[in-house]
Amino acid sequence: MSEPKTPQPRIIEENEWLIAIDKPPGLIAHSDGRTEEPSLAEWVGEHFPELRGVGGAWVSPQGQPVPLNGLVHRLDRSTSGVMIAAKNDLVFDFVRDEFKRRLVEKKYLAWVYGRTTAEYGVTVAEIVRSTERPRRWYARACPISDPRAAVTEWRVRARHDEATFVEIAPK
Repeated sequence: MSEPKTPQPRIIEENEWLIAIDKPPGLIAHSDGRTEEPSLAEWVGEHFPELRGVGGAWVSPQGQPVPLNGLVHRLDRSTSGVMIAAKNDLVFDFVRDEFKRRLVEKKYLAWVYGRTTAEYGVTVAEIVRSTERPRRWYARACPISDPRAAVTEWRVRARHDEATFVEIAPK
């Protein structure tokens, strides 16, 4: 039996400052320093050698430097979407700051299980890690005043049988 093929990213747009990349689900953005598996950062370094070292590196919990290769943000392994790679450190710092200051508007489209009667809403929750093994991340409702509150606006785009297609905008 052959091993499953790693999904491949594709270039959406490129200019003199940035590259917009379609990250497929199943591909990690950056190595976690614990496992040997392909990452989008490595793919960028292979296809755009001039981006190796752009943005420096982050240090894994194991103390290993993990090169960013220009990627200014991340997406979870299971999430597909557009990722931005900066072509130099000046652009990297500028775009990273735009993300930190929450000036970048992010929107996701998703099918969710169940049918809601509401057309739109706001979800307020904090992301916490379970204390039981295996340790997992999950969302828990919290007040909007909580400094760890993740505020997400959502709007129904379509309904089908037992699922709802929604547009999600994390704030």
